[in-house]
Amino acid sequence: MASITELCEQLDVVGALDTAVGPIKQRARGHSAGGLLVGLAAAQLAGEDHLVGLDRQREDAAGQALMPVAGLCSTTAGGLARRLTQAQWADLEAGLATVTTGMLARLPGARREALLAVVTIDLDTTDVEVYGRRKQGVAYNYQGQRCGRPHVATWAEIGVALGADLLAGNQDPRRGAPALLRRALATLPAGVGQVKLRADGGYFAVELAIAAYRAGVGFAIAAKRI
Repeated sequence: MASITELCEQLDVVGALDTAVGPIKQRARGHSAGGLLVGLAAAQLAGEDHLVGLDRQREDAAGQALMPVAGLCSTTAGGLARRLTQAQWADLEAGLATVTTGMLARLPGARREALLAVVTIDLDTTDVEVYGRRKQGVAYNYQGQRCGRPHVATWAEIGVALGADLLAGNQDPRRGAPALLRRALATLPAGVGQVKLRADGGYFAVELAIAAYRAGVGFAIAAKRI
């Protein structure tokens, strides 16, 4: 966690996210949007998978000294998350792109050039089961689980998310895949050479292939044998 905190400080992750999103409160005190997301990510890296995990982390005085964002509790996180508008959630992708560009700038020239020569964008979804009938934005999937469905475009070579949507468990990711691909392409840094798209059989749709073709992106989309 100490190394994660140092990395966040060197790349100014919180500041980059705050600049992209803008203020979410009238008073500039307490936690910001960037602090919220970095605090949540740090808690997940520490092994937590629910908001209440923030409260467990907060009780660990020694651990808090190592966290990139200290003092974040579950009620505060929930309240801040509700303040973010749909447009601000989308703006976070630009903030993450700034962080990625800063990371690449610190790499040796040969390593940076190798990473930029060929970029592979992975499209993928995963179902995250939740509990409680009042959960918003979730639905039953084909396995009968109430879940949300994160839909993520990832820069495969470095494991960085370029864009993401949160779908309900019964929503087809193919519908929003072309738009997600275009958003991912918009966040790539300058100097990228060839871009490739990789998607599994869940994305077998002509609209995604057309979007990739028009953007000059080579693509491989799996198709079920029929």
